[in-house]
Amino acid sequence: MPVQQQSQLKQQLGGILAEQAVAIRQRRRLVEERWLKSRRIWMGIDLERRFTGADTDTTPYNIPAARRAAERTVVRGIKLLTPNVKWFEMSPLSEAADVNKANVDKYMWYVLQKIVKTRTNISQLVRSLVIYGLCHQKTGLVIRKGQVWPTQRVVDPFAFYIFPETVSSLSEAEVVFEDVLVSYEQYRTFMKRGLVDPLSSDDLTKPEWPYHLTERLAYQGITDPTANVADRIEQVGNQLHQVGAGFVSMSEMWVVREDRLYQVYIAWNTARGAKCVGFVESAYDEPLYRSTIHRSVPSETYTNSMLEDIAELSSLQNDQINKFQKAVDWEQGFVAALADRRHDSWKMKGQAVWLFGDDPRQAMQFMQPP
Repeated sequence: MPVQQQSQLKQQLGGILAEQAVAIRQRRRLVEERWLKSRRIWMGIDLERRFTGADTDTTPYNIPAARRAAERTVVRGIKLLTPNVKWFEMSPLSEAADVNKANVDKYMWYVLQKIVKTRTNISQLVRSLVIYGLCHQKTGLVIRKGQVWPTQRVVDPFAFYIFPETVSSLSEAEVVFEDVLVSYEQYRTFMKRGLVDPLSSDDLTKPEWPYHLTERLAYQGITDPTANVADRIEQVGNQLHQVGAGFVSMSEMWVVREDRLYQVYIAWNTARGAKCVGFVESAYDEPLYRSTIHRSVPSETYTNSMLEDIAELSSLQNDQINKFQKAVDWEQGFVAALADRRHDSWKMKGQAVWLFGDDPRQAMQFMQPP
């Protein structure tokens, strides 16, 4: 049964909510810059190296000490949160036959391991908690071949926004929204369910991918998904575009108005700009998101992360190793000196100063190692 749209509220609040979403993104820009720094540290990209050698020096070492320390915590967290035994019981079926209990047991195990993929979600949640200081998960239902299954998905912290930023839980937030990029084919399924208004593929423009997504992909040498694709789409004709070659940049927003919860869908890459394509009263009492803040404090949503505490480990270790290598490479070989020359100041270390009473070129001789 199609979902009924709230046309009057959509007309009144659609444009206002789109402007509010843009303002909320801009307010969090400095927080995201701090997250990107933590991401670079975890990727082993050292952009803040203190020690810089000469151009003739060997290639400096880059040992991800901070990431190794963070991953030890991640592995321990995954082991603690992933039980080795089944964490559900069949006690409500105590009077049922043993065969039925076994079938339910196998079914629950299949759902948790294959459909929900519990261990994968726990791994992503713990790693997000360590790197960014918070993590989010969305729960819901998915229909596959006419079958309804539960689903859980870890949400990208960069794409998830909470307003106001003075709340420490989602239940206190007034506006919660997530930026998503879906294919036009998936958008058409939303249209059939009545969640969004019909939108022609010809009205779509190239989506503007978020700066944080393109930057994170650039760390790995990858461009955004639609880069250099427009020309190839034109080469194969318009049919490819009509069957779902385009992308729709959307925001799924959960808004509380009076005592009711509404789901609002905003499309950003239309020919006329941002457009509210869906405004429905939610069938749920609260948004389908679960969030955890690692270092929660009153009246603050965004706090520091564990990776920020050890951010300098990589720089300190790399600088020490590279300085040592430079000292070792300064002079490699053997030194032969006359025994009757002054040598009380001689110390075998990099860039040491040796004192001579006469011409040092006559008192010592440097020989290359064989």
